[in-house]
Amino acid sequence: MKFGISLGALYAATESVIKICREAERYGFTYIWMPDSQLIYRDTYMNLALAAAATDKVKLGTLVTSPATRHPSVIASAAVTLDEISRGRAVIGIGAGDSAVRRIGLKPANLQQFSEAVQIIRRLCIGEEITFGGAKFRLRFGGRSIPIYVVATGLKMLRLGGSIGDGVVIHSGTSKSLLDIALKAVKLGLEEAGRSPQSVDLVHLGFCSISEDRKEAYLQVKPSVMWFCLHYQNILEEAGFKISGDLAKEVKRFTEYSEEHDLHHSVKWEEAVKAAAFLPDVFAEELSYAGTPEDVVVKIREVEGRGVSQVVIRPTSREQWEQTFRLFAEHVIPYFK
Repeated sequence: MKFGISLGALYAATESVIKICREAERYGFTYIWMPDSQLIYRDTYMNLALAAAATDKVKLGTLVTSPATRHPSVIASAAVTLDEISRGRAVIGIGAGDSAVRRIGLKPANLQQFSEAVQIIRRLCIGEEITFGGAKFRLRFGGRSIPIYVVATGLKMLRLGGSIGDGVVIHSGTSKSLLDIALKAVKLGLEEAGRSPQSVDLVHLGFCSISEDRKEAYLQVKPSVMWFCLHYQNILEEAGFKISGDLAKEVKRFTEYSEEHDLHHSVKWEEAVKAAAFLPDVFAEELSYAGTPEDVVVKIREVEGRGVSQVVIRPTSREQWEQTFRLFAEHVIPYFK
């Protein structure tokens, strides 16, 4: 099993980000994934370039960049540049768009837009000339094959990832039923494209909160888990998580997108924890890597048994970030060596 660290929720200046990248490589993480949300984080490609100079072996990728905020040619140019700087360690993690898109009043890319973007990026990276939007163009310094990972939670996007991705980052929650639903969608995409299961690298991404006090870990992850409740109720209900009655009324208060309601990106974490405390503990238990170190190991073993090659953790808050990062590195990763 390989491990990746998402720098989501770190919200730190570049100097601190690079320090964490060095530390992550020493701890044995094999992938560093940086968020690309222009109003929340420093520029991801600048940080990735500096991380490349500060590390030797770890793979470096975006989690996630979006064709709704960056033109595919811009993503391709940045990725090829990063691959040159890092001597072949660049990875593109691409999704339809969440906070980077919603916070500036745009909509996430639809399936057709997303599929076109992936194909354009791939072809530009390897140096091909393409025709798009009435223009014909190529990346002058192209010529590199850079893995493109489709990052998805929704079933249609997971299915598309199976069809076109070099990898699929499944952001589904950790319950067996949710994993089964997500993997079924990826498999369907593989079959439709005539691809073998071995042709796609499966990665699992999860919000992470670790504490010897299991209840405290659950409490700290609930603002992040709320994201699933707001955007993917249909999948949750298919997996047996009912959001109805008083619970539905509580969740509904957060459905209109705003910075205040975007709990899992909140910089007022204590307030976010209080706001999401009404969620049942089972949502925290089954939708994240939350609990004691031993609990998290059990969850990863379950994911590993389904063919996942890498687990990426995303700590939940600026206040808990470094503690979660180090607890995971020191008390979870050693179980898999």
